[in-house]
Amino acid sequence: MTSLVANIVPMIDLNPLHWLGNKAKETLADGFTSMMMAIWSGAMWLLKTAFSLIDDFTPNVADPGLAKLYSVTLWLALAIALVVAFGQIGLAVIRQDGRGFGTLAAGVVQYGVVLCCWIGVCAGLIAAASGLTKGLLNSLLGVDSFSGYAAGDGFVDTVSGTTEAATLGICALFILIPAAFGHMVIMMVRSAALLILTATMPLTAAGALSEGTKSWMWKSVRWFLACVLMEPLLALVVGMGTQFAWAGMPD
Repeated sequence: MTSLVANIVPMIDLNPLHWLGNKAKETLADGFTSMMMAIWSGAMWLLKTAFSLIDDFTPNVADPGLAKLYSVTLWLALAIALVVAFGQIGLAVIRQDGRGFGTLAAGVVQYGVVLCCWIGVCAGLIAAASGLTKGLLNSLLGVDSFSGYAAGDGFVDTVSGTTEAATLGICALFILIPAAFGHMVIMMVRSAALLILTATMPLTAAGALSEGTKSWMWKSVRWFLACVLMEPLLALVVGMGTQFAWAGMPD
């Protein structure tokens, strides 16, 4: 009997630190996995929310509510145009150069064209960009809007290991979350920039009446076109990335 007890006792771990340590390791591992998966789930929700909000960031520059703003910019543009025109006339007289008057005449024509149709042209370009965006999304993703794109479908929802959870958490922190915020920031900045550039287009067009300020209008036009093309370019990038992913991982 004594020998039996002597053989059994060594087989029993009487040190509580051993089994407590293992339990603590399991608890920490489960907590870490839950934290990483929570970050991943939050990043997926943020990405879906970003795509659902992007469509609302397209401005309507032809909104009748902006009429007061446009009337103010028109009066300011007229005042600037008069100052710039008299300055150009004085400069041409001092130089005794006919090219100064030619620049003034060309500037008056450009200024008049802008005042006649700038709102309609700006609204038309924005509408055309929206149509191009829908066409790209339909061709590449099979949807008609960013909100219709199921950004999170097909991604992993649950994992069983700590390593997999850590991988998803790191991807969420450094890829998904920056991508979601980046998409929203790009579209918000685009919307604000289009409104500002449209409202100030008469002001920049007034600079066309002088040699020293005629670059104002063309810089404004280039910035406006760049902002207009942001939306279809974003659709193209998202569509290309999805197509590459489908080609590399068809399942």
